[in-house]
Amino acid sequence: MTSDLLTNEKKGWEMDIADVVNFAFSFKAQIVSIAESNFTTALAGAWGGAWAAQKSAEADNKKRRLLDEIRSTNAAISAAFSITNTFCGIKKQHIRELREKYDQQCKDREDFIEKHEKGLMKNEEPFAFDADLHSFYKVSTPIETLKTLLFEKISISGHALGLLDALELSILGVNELIESRNRVIDECQQQRLDGQALACVYFGIKDSANRVDERYSHAVRGIADLTDDCIFLSKLLGEALNAHGQKLKRTLGKKSPSIVNMDLSKAEGDGLIPSVENYTDWIQEPMSSEKKWWQGIFK
Repeated sequence: MTSDLLTNEKKGWEMDIADVVNFAFSFKAQIVSIAESNFTTALAGAWGGAWAAQKSAEADNKKRRLLDEIRSTNAAISAAFSITNTFCGIKKQHIRELREKYDQQCKDREDFIEKHEKGLMKNEEPFAFDADLHSFYKVSTPIETLKTLLFEKISISGHALGLLDALELSILGVNELIESRNRVIDECQQQRLDGQALACVYFGIKDSANRVDERYSHAVRGIADLTDDCIFLSKLLGEALNAHGQKLKRTLGKKSPSIVNMDLSKAEGDGLIPSVENYTDWIQEPMSSEKKWWQGIFK
């Protein structure tokens, strides 16, 4: 009897295994049937279509962002070009002649003093000079527009931002010195200074009270130097922006718009672009926001 029970248990165990095997093959057949069904094909097609649509949308968004940045870059180049042209214009019309005339007057005065000390001139003969007391307006530039574009619309390196910072400080310095010179001119005209009293203010030499007022001399030289800084920095920034735009153009491909170029050939021909030798440190590394000699003098 015990033998019969074992046999029956064995048969039951073998039947259970057989049932599991049959179920597995049946389940596999159903899976294959579902996979080959139209529903599955449609589902796979829908997923593939959604994936392709997502990739296409991402590509379109990338192209749109690149196109927007190229347009912003072109606008920034145009703003930098405008600043360069503005300072080239005032240098040609006013600043260069003002500086050259003033430097020559200072040299003539030194020669006059030397001759006087050597006894080559009469003691009562004063030094004659024609003081340039023509005031002019502060310089208006699109520096705020340029700042907005670089900080908010363009993904450019820190070196370009350093150039922007130095350019903004230089423009601020020019306008501060223009205001300072204008104030000195107003004081001279209101007090009706002439002769030695005017020479003391004009050349920054000791007056009868042993005081020295160098505002005019600092302003003339500072305006000239900072005008050159504004020309060179805006030019250099425009070139950096152009290089950035060319990189964006290559990334976007054939449908990319052209990148604006700064044509300064006329300004270079007129000798308005300062020598690169004076700015080698500024080219090699980002600009420093360290104060220059003229900052803080006039408040």
